[in-house]
Formats: sequence, structure tokens, C-alpha cells
Amino acid sequence: MFVVGTTNQTAEGQPETEQSSMEDRLKERLTQLREEFANGQTQLMQAEARVRDLRETLLRISGAIQVLSEELGETSEG
Repeated sequence: MFVVGTTNQTAEGQPETEQSSMEDRLKERLTQLREEFANGQTQLMQAEARVRDLRETLLRISGAIQVLSEELGETSEG
């Protein structure tokens, strides 16, 4: 209960306005961190997909190099 002209204290000894302000800031920061985490997970999945695609591309190129080298009678030196 608030009494006019006084500052009410919480169980922690802080004025209620300071505690609610601190709690609001912490909640806001938690929301920001969760958003950043979700964005980071999305970026990581995209990067992993890009790595997978590049590996597949390199494997196809390597196979094409091998086939063409064999057709030309080259050894596997190059």
C-alpha cells in the first residue's frame, strides 16, 4: 500500500519504483537477448547450409576433374 508523501520499501529494501524500474530493464534486456539468440541460431543454420552446399559443389567439381583427367589419360597427380 502506498502512503502519500512516503517511499514504500520492498522486501529487498529498495523503493518500489526503483525495483520495478530495474525489473522492467531486466525484462527488456532478456527480451533483447532472446531475440539476438534466435537471430544467431538462424544465421548459424544459414551458414551451415551454405557450407553443406559448398561441399557438395566441390565434390561435383572434384568428380568432374577426375572424369576429364581420366578421359585425357592423365594420372591423378593434378
